[in-house]
Amino acid sequence: MTPCFLASQEDGWIPLAHTHEEVQQRLLKNLSNHRALAVDVFWERGLQDLNAKTERSIPYSRKLEKYFNAFNDIFFFGAVTDDLCKLTFVKAGWRRWNRNQSGDCDEGFTTDHRRSQISHRSRPLTKVYIYERLDQDDEAMLLHKCLEILLHEMIHAFIHIYICLCPSCEVQTARLEGSGGHGVTWHLLADAMEDFTARFLGLELDLGRGDAADELEEEISRPAATNFGVDRMAEEGTEDDTIDGTSSEALTDIPEYVAEEEISDLMYQS
Repeated sequence: MTPCFLASQEDGWIPLAHTHEEVQQRLLKNLSNHRALAVDVFWERGLQDLNAKTERSIPYSRKLEKYFNAFNDIFFFGAVTDDLCKLTFVKAGWRRWNRNQSGDCDEGFTTDHRRSQISHRSRPLTKVYIYERLDQDDEAMLLHKCLEILLHEMIHAFIHIYICLCPSCEVQTARLEGSGGHGVTWHLLADAMEDFTARFLGLELDLGRGDAADELEEEISRPAATNFGVDRMAEEGTEDDTIDGTSSEALTDIPEYVAEEEISDLMYQS
């Protein structure tokens, strides 16, 4: 029998040990002093000024790492740590970039190996890939788009690290997560983070909720599945040819936990 490690924790985050309801409650009601400090640091470092962060001499991977760390502290309690999540900026010409161009053409991708990790009692490791874009000449606009993709994928990463997907939990969580990862929980967090970045970080970020609305509608309307298919699985057989290796307010006024039958209106928000 595959083990289940669910264990609600008031203060800490344990990999593969939390429900969607708990993640919703705690991330939407984040009033920590740590968040307030992280917001202050964000402004002190001038991260809101994208025009000042477009120096071509700085590798793009390093730019994204700065925002990854900032978003981690502001939105995720600093829990998306390096031992649990690896961020890779996939440059044009790399094998993974070329495969993506001939496939689904994802802007970003986050792996999910919870089933195998639970069955082997191993610590979860998720990988976030951000693909280099060649369709934008303006450096500030390019960085802005990459930040939208980055925060979108970080929500997936947090879910893949901390929410249990053992056989005894998957039926309960299937309709909250969605077959492609854009279910109730992802939409609630994305909506709240869009609002927070606009109000407190000086950034208008579109995390792609409109594009994922059809998936949310499908997951709400269909019966709970007995076998929850996780589609966000990256092929790991081939290695990349890389050499890179102000306020403490709650996110929004969304209730701590919104039952699935009450969130249909999320599909029509933009």
